[in-house]
Amino acid sequence: MDILGAGTPAAARLENIARFVGFVSENMARAADQAREILHTPGTTAGGAS
Repeated sequence: MDILGAGTPAAARLENIARFVGFVSENMARAADQAREILHTPGTTAGGAS
């Protein structure tokens, strides 16, 4: 921000990119947690054999 200057179009784009990356990161972590819950069934192995 110091280099680009607050309120410039470039600063606004970087702000949007930062928000997007944060959003994607949070959703990927949430999806990984959900996948672990769905895919983990006690008594089975990763290969599907029990």
